[in-house]
Amino acid sequence: MNFTSLVVILENDFLGVDNMLNQNSKNEKITDTDLTKEQKLLILLDDLMALLKVNGYWETKQPTIEQLASQQPFAIDMLTFTQWLQFIFIVRMKRLIVMQQTLPTTMSIAPMASQVLPNEFALFKILSVIDSVISE
Repeated sequence: MNFTSLVVILENDFLGVDNMLNQNSKNEKITDTDLTKEQKLLILLDDLMALLKVNGYWETKQPTIEQLASQQPFAIDMLTFTQWLQFIFIVRMKRLIVMQQTLPTTMSIAPMASQVLPNEFALFKILSVIDSVISE
């Protein structure tokens, strides 16, 4: 799956990917090859945030320091998967990108989503694309 297929899969303009891929300020066609990995990830992370909000998973209350300090994969002992996405994954990935630090070279978040949220197809698909972009 490539980055532009996300638009077809999710079919939701609210995600912003559609507009970003279709035109730039000069009304020229933008393709996924025009975007850096970091730009793609920032768009996808924003889309993930929007999807979490639309589906009612976005939380306003911050977890405790102890919960955020979990050493377990996906902080499974302290947080729900969607809390982990919101308060750990999105925050850390954006920080890596903004600080121009090295990104992971592989990632497998989508399989966890399919296990804990089996009916959330759009969430699974966007996480699959994030997994794919990371390993480009």
